[in-house]
Amino acid sequence: HYEAVLITNKQQMDPKTTTKSADWKAAGQVEVFKHNLREVIPTENYVYKYLTTAFVRTDDLRPFKLTMSSQEDCGATFKHFVADGSRVKVDSFVYFPDGGPRHFEYAEPGGMQFQDDLSLALRGYPFENPPKEAMILGVVPDQTFTHATPGTPTKSRITYQGKEMLEIGRASGRGRW
Repeated sequence: HYEAVLITNKQQMDPKTTTKSADWKAAGQVEVFKHNLREVIPTENYVYKYLTTAFVRTDDLRPFKLTMSSQEDCGATFKHFVADGSRVKVDSFVYFPDGGPRHFEYAEPGGMQFQDDLSLALRGYPFENPPKEAMILGVVPDQTFTHATPGTPTKSRITYQGKEMLEIGRASGRGRW
C-alpha cells in the first residue's frame, strides 16, 4: 500500500524561464495543464517520495515540460525536460553509481509525448469516433524512478480497445473516495 495524490490545474508559464508566470496576463505566456503526481511509498529500508509534474499545453495537449524529483534517506534524483516545439532539453542528476549529472538535447519529433503525461494528453483522443488505424506517438518512457531512465522517445502505438464501465468504491478503512 502507498499514497498517491494526483492534482491537475491550469496555469500560465513563462516560456523563457519555463517557470510559473509572475504576470499571467503578459503577452507570450504559455497556458498549460499542470499535472502533479505525488507518491509516498514505504518500503522495508526507506520511504520513497516522488513528485512527477507534467506540463501540457492547453491548446493542443503537446508537452511543454516534465520534472521528476525523488527523495529517500540515502539520496535524491532530479530529472528535467523542456520541449520547446523544436528541441527537447534534458538535465538530470541521479545519485546512484554510474549516475551523476547529465545534460543532452535532441530534435523534438512530431507526435512526442511523455509517458508521464499520457493520462492527461490522451484526453484529446477522439473516443466518440476512434480512428481505424493505430495512432503512432514517440513516447519518452516513465521518468518516476530513482535510477537513470531513457530520455528519448520510443515509437509507440495507441489503439482504441473499447469502453468499460468501472464502479469505484470507498477506499478500505480510509473513509475517503
